[in-house]
Amino acid sequence: MAFLKYSAPIIPAPPKEYQITYFNQVIRALNSFFNVSNSTAGFNIDNITTKTLQLPYASFTAINGSSNDVSLPLATFINITGPSAAFTFTGVISGTAAENNGRLLILFNNTTQNMTIANESASSAAANRITTCTGANITTTGQGVVTLIYSSSSVGTSQSQWIVTSYNT
Repeated sequence: MAFLKYSAPIIPAPPKEYQITYFNQVIRALNSFFNVSNSTAGFNIDNITTKTLQLPYASFTAINGSSNDVSLPLATFINITGPSAAFTFTGVISGTAAENNGRLLILFNNTTQNMTIANESASSAAANRITTCTGANITTTGQGVVTLIYSSSSVGTSQSQWIVTSYNT
């Protein structure tokens, strides 16, 4: 599909917190260029590229020590600030299992403190737990990034959980 003679639709800037009205505005903007007949279904547009991809962003102030069932903002990229000592996440709450299925979460430890992601910690509810795929906890040495994805039926388990897809230490 080529757009040599056409201008791009004007997509409204996302708000700090996603709201249904924002998605309705996006659908209306896209509908002027594409026939979106069922906005409740996903849609796929082939061969459209952009120079930037902007993910929903939020900051989160972590606390020292172990945090169970951490309630993170509804965003993809989370900038972690705050702790003055090492800290651990044993599980993450950020929406329901149905809302999270397939959701990507990027945790950026923007501190000098070590961040540990606990593997399968019983300190958090089963649906909020994190599997590191290493069988052990993972720890960033100061600043670092951990990327997770949520699965409503994790491989090898019968529970929903966050799965670490990549990390740097």
